[in-house]
Amino acid sequence: MNKINQTSILALVLFALSGVSSVWAKIADPKPLIDGNVRYESHRHTVWATDISKNEVLWKTKIPMAEYIKGVDSRLERDARWNIISSLKLEGKILVIKNSMGETFNLDSVTGKLLKKPVSVLTERSVLIHRAAVDKSINPKEFSAGLLSGTKFAAGMIGDQKMWQTFATKAGTKTGLPMDSGVDWERQVVLYVVLKVNSNGISFRKWIEPEKGVGELVFNWSGIEPYYGDRYPALLHVVERADLESVQFSYRTDRGRVGERPRKLGTIDLE
Repeated sequence: MNKINQTSILALVLFALSGVSSVWAKIADPKPLIDGNVRYESHRHTVWATDISKNEVLWKTKIPMAEYIKGVDSRLERDARWNIISSLKLEGKILVIKNSMGETFNLDSVTGKLLKKPVSVLTERSVLIHRAAVDKSINPKEFSAGLLSGTKFAAGMIGDQKMWQTFATKAGTKTGLPMDSGVDWERQVVLYVVLKVNSNGISFRKWIEPEKGVGELVFNWSGIEPYYGDRYPALLHVVERADLESVQFSYRTDRGRVGERPRKLGTIDLE
């Protein structure tokens, strides 16, 4: 076999191996977390703690979560759709776990018991708000989208209880939005996106956890045509402040093709 053929074969083998490693990189489990003599680690949907000094497993817990990431084209290969544990973090005696879909689970780090975490009623909340609520009190940033970029959106974040109460009051009593948001303002913020027309509809699709400080809120934009009078369709969603510096808002329309990527609306920076 001549040198040219040998070189070609070697190049093909290296290419194949690099392809395999890149696929596995996409679905890699998070790095083990070590605290004193205890090592916390996970694989797919299961997390466990090991006493390093004795090489003894202290507990093992399976996290109840979807096998695949919602909204990903089902025709793609499974390894591109798996929903796995993506991060482990200790906060005192609580082991905070996040998965590929951005869901958060809290475990007792000593017993491995899954703790019930209160969820704000504002999470993934679609609502019709009075147009007066979209003013400078919530510092909205305006974006344009749709045919000839003629449709206006307002997007931003609400970062404290006072701002929330002002917004909820102006949004109107018909929304059912509570004055007590249930949000931990030190750790969380409320993201919002408002469609500034009195028709159509928007709803939550998915939240993508921050990468290099940038998180992404993807929503559905429906072309339904009821008439809302003086009200606008809005979407509210509660996210963690940790590692979040800015948010990319993106959308999918009900006229989009299967497998079509979300369209980017715009980005806001957190204060």
